[in-house]
Amino acid sequence: MRILIISVALLFGFANTSGNLAYANQAQSTTRQNAPSREQIDALIKASCIEQHLNQIPTALKQSARQSGPASAFVQPLMQSLQGVFKPEEMLAILSQDLFNRLDMSTMLDAMAWYNSPNGKKIISAQQSMLKPATMEKVGDALLNQKQLASPERQKLVAQLVKSNQSVEIALDLMVTMQASFMSGLSNMVAPEQSQSFQNLMASFEKSKHLLKPQIEKQILTQQTVVYENLNDETLHEFLAFSNSASGQKLFAALNGSLNHTLRTVAQRIPNAMQTSSVQSGTR
Repeated sequence: MRILIISVALLFGFANTSGNLAYANQAQSTTRQNAPSREQIDALIKASCIEQHLNQIPTALKQSARQSGPASAFVQPLMQSLQGVFKPEEMLAILSQDLFNRLDMSTMLDAMAWYNSPNGKKIISAQQSMLKPATMEKVGDALLNQKQLASPERQKLVAQLVKSNQSVEIALDLMVTMQASFMSGLSNMVAPEQSQSFQNLMASFEKSKHLLKPQIEKQILTQQTVVYENLNDETLHEFLAFSNSASGQKLFAALNGSLNHTLRTVAQRIPNAMQTSSVQSGTR
């Protein structure tokens, strides 16, 4: 389960980019002044790989259940209930509304201008390789064997990008959410009368997340070094300049906040989902 939680957190720690948006020059009217249209928000979600990552959560839960070995009879019902909670289509709807509330038109247009630029498109192309088996295998091998994949100068540049994009913070926040989600489901399955609230579990894991920061930071640095290995320094410096801009910081803060809001909103449904599962299976 620890591997599952780390894997999901890493997925979203990297989900901080936007793609080739079809609405780049369509500043449509909205119900909120200076806000992007809902169509633009949805296009950003689709092009940014966030939708792809949300779709990976049920898949990761299924794989975890299949790989649980002797504990499968115990773990599979929990994983099935969690799959019923983390539904991609529902998460996308929540994410879309929350991003609409957070982003302004100026930030959206600046993001579009960058990601539609030649170097922006190179970044998108590189990041789309993240979930390819060859990429994941290379990252895993580098971590296992402590390989140095780039020069010190290149590693410093990637580290600056990781810091600017708030990748580690995003991953840690989402790891806390997944930990609390798992424990909420587990406690409601084993001892529902004594289970802690999701909010209390969140607060408990928040206190200790700093202990995981070195591990997550190392994994994300390795991951991004591999993904960007075929891009030159000029492209990464241009990406860093956008990331450090006012619009870049607003964009990544909005994505982080909306991802947290989305996952924590659906995770609070876990106790009800476990109760429903228990009633249906006749264990209560």
